Amino acid sequence: MRQRLEVIKRNCKQIGQYFLILMGLTSYWYDHKSAHFKRNLLTRLVFVAVNVAGIVFLIYENKHALRVFTLKDINPIMRYMGTSRFFFVILPPMYTFGQICLFDGKFMEIKRKLQSFELKCLGKFLRCKQIERNVAYIYLFKCVTIAFMFFITVFLYTNFFATWLPSTILYLNIIYLSKFWTFYYFHVMAKLYRLFYYIDNQIQEMAQNVQSPQGLNRKIEHHAYMEIFWIRQQHFGLCRILDELQTMFKWQIFLNRLVSFNTIGMHVYYTIFNTSKFDIGTIIIYDVADYVPSILDFYLTDNLCHLTKNCFRDLQESLSEFNGMDQQQHSRLNRECDVFSLYLHCRKLNFELSGPLSMNRRTWFVMMTAMVSCIIIFSQAHISAE
Repeated sequence: MRQRLEVIKRNCKQIGQYFLILMGLTSYWYDHKSAHFKRNLLTRLVFVAVNVAGIVFLIYENKHALRVFTLKDINPIMRYMGTSRFFFVILPPMYTFGQICLFDGKFMEIKRKLQSFELKCLGKFLRCKQIERNVAYIYLFKCVTIAFMFFITVFLYTNFFATWLPSTILYLNIIYLSKFWTFYYFHVMAKLYRLFYYIDNQIQEMAQNVQSPQGLNRKIEHHAYMEIFWIRQQHFGLCRILDELQTMFKWQIFLNRLVSFNTIGMHVYYTIFNTSKFDIGTIIIYDVADYVPSILDFYLTDNLCHLTKNCFRDLQESLSEFNGMDQQQHSRLNRECDVFSLYLHCRKLNFELSGPLSMNRRTWFVMMTAMVSCIIIFSQAHISAE
């Protein structure tokens, strides 16, 4: 019975891999028998066909937004807002499609490397329920937020499309292509955060063992030195993956936030000056439920980056516990800890300065403040143009 369940589970995972190809997110699937990512000509054609058809249909369905610019009997600010909506809708899917075409293979290589580090690190470290629980909560909140955003969009577009045709599915799929692609970023970041957390936990346990009443002898010192040296190598490899991930997704995340920033600002501005046309229930269902999950989605990503950066600081503090030992007798261990600590400080600075925007909780609050300022500017311009 257990073997049958394993077979069913494996088949479900395989179907899920093919489903991602049909969604246009990748041309690769994971072969569980050979434990490798694979693709062929058919999956490449399906990937290209789904995305090209979706982009063409998206342009066709939103071309009416360009006609708003020719209208003369509306406020000029609303005229520009309506026209710019066309570009805000079209730009993210087109950029994401090009990004996947360029970096799909490289991203699969990142996943393969990360899988290798997971096997090495988790095979050596003891499992910690608290770490698993914390990462599971973060990942669950992200999945629930993305699912809620998608189903809200489906609900909103049930009134836009009279019947559900394949073109309707293509339309909804291409709209969320950029969000699903950046969800990959969050998924890999969550795994990296988990491994960084495990490394910090391992260093803390080593420090407690070294500072035990038995003291530190030559044998224990040599073992601790070799362990920390090995951990530093693994941490360096994980940081290399983090650098590759940041380089690959930084402009994608910047574009998504720039578009969402302006879209939400225009959405709130439009709601403010059209409240007389809608009741409060309609505003809550169609407006608040549309942009509030997007704001929460930004916060979850920024919070994960903030926690990942804090892992470097916590690991530095854990390494500092070795500094109270005899510098002359155990200089090699202390020197390795100092090198590791200096390396972590450099990595932390590099992580803070990487990309066109530094993602942390402070960045999220700054972005919310800028969004409110943007809404005020739109409103003042609207009043001045009347």
